[in-house]
Amino acid sequence: MKVLGFDCAGGSCSAAVLADGKILARRFSIMERGQSEALMPMIEAVLAEARLELSALDLLSVTTGPGGFTGLRIGLAAARGLGLASGLPVLGVTCFAAVAEAAADENLGGLPLVVALESKREELYLQTFAGAVPGEPALAPASDWAPFVPHGPVLLAGHGARRLAAALGRNELRVAAGPGHPDAAEVARLGAKSWRPGLKLPPSVPLYLRAPDTTLIAAPGTQAVTISIRPVQGTELAILAVLHAACFREDAWDVAALTTMLGMPGTSAWVAYRETGAACGFVIAQTLGDEAEILTLGVAPEARRQRVARRLLSDLIARLSAAGTRQLWLEVAADNLAGLGLYQGLGFVGRGRRRDYYRRETGETVDALRLVLEISPENAA
Repeated sequence: MKVLGFDCAGGSCSAAVLADGKILARRFSIMERGQSEALMPMIEAVLAEARLELSALDLLSVTTGPGGFTGLRIGLAAARGLGLASGLPVLGVTCFAAVAEAAADENLGGLPLVVALESKREELYLQTFAGAVPGEPALAPASDWAPFVPHGPVLLAGHGARRLAAALGRNELRVAAGPGHPDAAEVARLGAKSWRPGLKLPPSVPLYLRAPDTTLIAAPGTQAVTISIRPVQGTELAILAVLHAACFREDAWDVAALTTMLGMPGTSAWVAYRETGAACGFVIAQTLGDEAEILTLGVAPEARRQRVARRLLSDLIARLSAAGTRQLWLEVAADNLAGLGLYQGLGFVGRGRRRDYYRRETGETVDALRLVLEISPENAA
């Protein structure tokens, strides 16, 4: 069995090819930023080293989180695009499982294992592996770390393991060797273990344990502006990058990241412009087969509450309808009442809920809602 595994969910980027249980090629780099530019060249490099075409593979295996919003979206968009282009199945693997798999060779004594991953905040992402069924993953503050670690000898793994061990101060805790980042080699191995011919796989979706650092979509306001919506051309990527940075200051995509994103199959971007020529909003979506998903949507701070988001969504729905797309998907926090009102007004309905999926800075947890629009001539008008 031949598997391409890759990861760019957190502070690293990696790709690997596995064939009949042996790693033929692997690339791994620790990086806080730049995964969007590094991922596809890594994939191309490992395929070339393994002397395999994409069509010769049996499976694509990709990490689903937890991790950074941008990295998760880039990795999953790449997997979906490659899957669509090749007809290969795509299997999602959590970062917890990938790190646990890497620690298995060191845990010959069968100790309970706790995977701790950094969140770039005070909290740690934690999951316990003790017994046949792993514990529930969570984003936990320091006050809640102790219950995740069983009594007695325990192996800690992941790039947050040393911080966890220091905080608990227990002599019987042992930290696994290595950087503790998810590795594509383990992602590929887990994919090979889980996959069977004919197995029907659910769509790979991100594992978010806190809300992404993005701006909420504003509710329709009392003032509307005249705008035009145009597809992004190569020369306008700089405009889109500036606009993205204004909307998402902590997770801005630069020109290189946007170039990689828009180079993926089925991905397109559209920008809204005022009559003055100033860019005021954008939407990026990916269409695969008869389904599409909104990857990101933003409105410039000075243009919010002026129906820009509604206009961008309505325009997107109309274009998807004309192309024969049947469904449009997105994700939203359950407490985003403005966004929910906007989406429901356009005909989106709930198709799933993940309990306590997001954790706010106050410590409050919020459910994640998965919404879908069944596109029809009526709602595309």
